[in-house]
Amino acid sequence: MLIIFLLIIILSYYFLKSRVGSNNILQPNIYSVLVLFHLIFHVYIGAYLIGSGYSRNSVINQISNSDIIIDTFYYISVSIVLLFIGFKISDLFFKNKSSIAFNDFLKRPLENYNVKGENFLVFLFKFLLLFCFASSIYVTYVNGEIPFVKLLFNSQSELLLSRNDFNLNFKGIKLIKNVIFEQLTPLLCLFFYALKSKKYSYKYWFYFSLLLSIYAAVFSGAKSPIIVLFINIFILRYYLIGKISSKQIIKTFLVLIMLVLIIILLASGDSNFSLALEYLFSRIFIDEVSGTFLMFDIYPSTYDHIYFQSLSEFLSNLFGFNKVDNAQRATMLYAFGERAESGLFNQLSTYFLGEAWANFGFYGVIVGPIYIGFILGFFINLILRAKKTFLSVSVLTYFSFSSSISSQFNNYIYNSNIIIISLIMILILIYSNLTIRSYFLEKK
Repeated sequence: MLIIFLLIIILSYYFLKSRVGSNNILQPNIYSVLVLFHLIFHVYIGAYLIGSGYSRNSVINQISNSDIIIDTFYYISVSIVLLFIGFKISDLFFKNKSSIAFNDFLKRPLENYNVKGENFLVFLFKFLLLFCFASSIYVTYVNGEIPFVKLLFNSQSELLLSRNDFNLNFKGIKLIKNVIFEQLTPLLCLFFYALKSKKYSYKYWFYFSLLLSIYAAVFSGAKSPIIVLFINIFILRYYLIGKISSKQIIKTFLVLIMLVLIIILLASGDSNFSLALEYLFSRIFIDEVSGTFLMFDIYPSTYDHIYFQSLSEFLSNLFGFNKVDNAQRATMLYAFGERAESGLFNQLSTYFLGEAWANFGFYGVIVGPIYIGFILGFFINLILRAKKTFLSVSVLTYFSFSSSISSQFNNYIYNSNIIIISLIMILILIYSNLTIRSYFLEKK
């Protein structure tokens, strides 16, 4: 098992090198986030520790057959190879090597739209940001409380109940909460940061968008969104300037670790620093992948494979089949029945392979990683070869952590939030272009 683990680590290194070049492997970019953070730290190290018997948690302890644990480790190992193959297949649709395209993207300065075009785009984004501000007021009013406040003044169980109630039972328009408030706000923050690098007069709009994004990130009391927000800004800065010193990367990493530990201490209400470190280790390396092992155990022995029935209520109604809980929710109910039903726990963290297996069995295990690798590879290749504008660098940054590679497989089949945001961006670009063209036609 150790030999397989080391071979996959070496393969991951060479894959990463082939995408960004040897000088950019440890720089903050979308490939280093996908491979080093999502695959290695969040998935594979924990998978090895679990598979080799070095680490256990309450989820793994519910698996009685040790062969399932070992087999799942090998499935995860194979999935990483297949994922890389998917990336390589996507390269066939483009001319230059990925590393050449990536380094060329870094070296290029931000290109300008024509003056009228860029001003009109910025005007639309300012309008959208004001709409995000209105959505923050709406979400706060409808929810009636801010779950994050319970992080400071209440017990962890009360925080979890409040957070999960907000996520599962929001009584207002979920489109405003899920898309405008939680997704579009941080994306606009990246837009204005990129614009600020070009023209300093945009700084106040960036600060306004940053405050809104921080509020949206901490509102539910979840720990990761605020960390992701700051890392995304750090990644965007790298795309804009082309290189960040090792000293600055280390300083940023240490600051983020300290921020996470402070949040953990606040959430737990315990000042024991060693326990916070233990929790952090388990949360990063073990908890994120342990659900995958349990899914391989209970599907299809306890639950039937789900297929497409967990994608969305809309698609279920459209095609006339019953909507069922997705694999993360069903496995959480299996593992922590009463606490999950009470609202204390929501969905069980997992590597995407767990949901691919729960949905489609061996077809999901084989085809799923290739499919995801192809989708991600094609998208990244497309952005890297496009004009380097404040839009393209921001979108590339945004998807570094929104890729769901270490979580839901369903998001690569149907993701209504991403679809709606993409449609908003496309409509803005189309409308602004038409408006600009008509302006110049009128001037003639």
